[in-house]
Amino acid sequence: MQEAAKINQEINCLEAEWRKHRYAAISQNEPPQGFNRKQASRLEVQIQALKRRQHQPPNQTHSLWKALGLLTYGVLIASLTKTANFEALTKALITPTRTPSTQAQGEVSAEKPAQIPSFEWPQKDAIPTAPAIPDPALAMQKRFFGSKLGGAFTALDEGFSNFQRLSGTLARIQAVALKRQSMAQELPAVWINRTREDCFNKRSIGVYSPKCQVIKLDYSDDFLSYEHPTEMGVTIAHEWGHHLISLSGISMSPTEQEVVSDCFAGAVFSYYVKHGLIDLQDATHAIGLVKSVGNNSAHGHHPNQETRVRSFAGGLFSVADPSHPTGQEFMASCPSLSQIIDVAKIREMGLSWKS
Repeated sequence: MQEAAKINQEINCLEAEWRKHRYAAISQNEPPQGFNRKQASRLEVQIQALKRRQHQPPNQTHSLWKALGLLTYGVLIASLTKTANFEALTKALITPTRTPSTQAQGEVSAEKPAQIPSFEWPQKDAIPTAPAIPDPALAMQKRFFGSKLGGAFTALDEGFSNFQRLSGTLARIQAVALKRQSMAQELPAVWINRTREDCFNKRSIGVYSPKCQVIKLDYSDDFLSYEHPTEMGVTIAHEWGHHLISLSGISMSPTEQEVVSDCFAGAVFSYYVKHGLIDLQDATHAIGLVKSVGNNSAHGHHPNQETRVRSFAGGLFSVADPSHPTGQEFMASCPSLSQIIDVAKIREMGLSWKS
C-alpha cells in the first residue's frame, strides 16, 4: 500500500508538470519540435510507465476501446480539464495498454528543405476516373503522384507506400459512404512533394484545391516539417474530408468545413485502427498533430485545440461505438458529418473490396 501511495504521489507531481508544459505549448501554438511539447512528451512516457506499475498487466485482447483509450490519452487531459465531467471522461477513455513512442522518426531539418520537383500531369482524359474500374483503390494508383526526398526526411520516405495504400482506402470509403452517390466516383488526386503552378504556387503541409480536385502535402514548407508518417496520414484524411464537402454541394462556413473534416479524419482513423491498417503506437502521432494545429487566436478560420480534439474524438466514436454515452457527447461536435457521409457504412466496411 505504501508503494502504491508513493507511485500515486509521483504521478500527481508529474501530471502537474505535464499540464504546465502542455498549456504553455498550446498558448504559444508551438511547432512539433517546441521545447514545451518535447518536455510534455517526455513526461507522458514517465507517467504511462508509473501507471502500468499500479495495475495488473492488461489482457491481450485487442479491443477498439483500448485503441481509443491510447489515442485519446493525454489529449482529453490537455483539452477538457475545464469540463464538469472531466473525471468521468478520463475514467471512460483512458485505458493505456502500451507506452506511446515519443522518439521523432523524422527530424526537422535546420537547412532549407529540398527543392520540390515540378512535373507535368497527364491530360485529364488520360487518367481513369474510376467508373470503369470496380475497385476505387485501383483507380487511386493512377491518381497518386509523389517524390521521396531522403536526407532529413528518410523516415517519412519509409511511410511513402503507406500514403498510397491509405489513399486507396479513402477512395473505397468515399465510394461506399458518400451520401451524394452520383459523385462517389469523383476521386481527388494526391500529390506528395509535387507542385504545379496552375493549382498551387508554394509548398504546403496540407491543402485541398476544389478547382483542381487535388490534395497536396509536402514533407516541409518554409515553417514546419512533419515528424512522423502517421501525421501525414491524418492530414490526407482531413484534406479528403474537404474533398467530400466539395462533392456534396452543401454550403458550409470555412470553420464548419474544418470541423467536419476533423470529424471525418477521426472516423477514418477509427476504421484504420479497427482493421490494423495503422499501428496503435504510431496512431498516437495523429492525435498529437490534431492538437498542434489548433488556432487559439482571434484570427483565422481553423478551430481551437479543444474543438479540434472534440471533433476528431467524435469521429472516432461514430465508427467505434456511437451508443456509448461519452461517445455521444463527443459526436455532438459533428452534427454536419451525417450530411456528407453515412458513418454506419464505414462502420460496416471490411478490408476487401466488393463491387
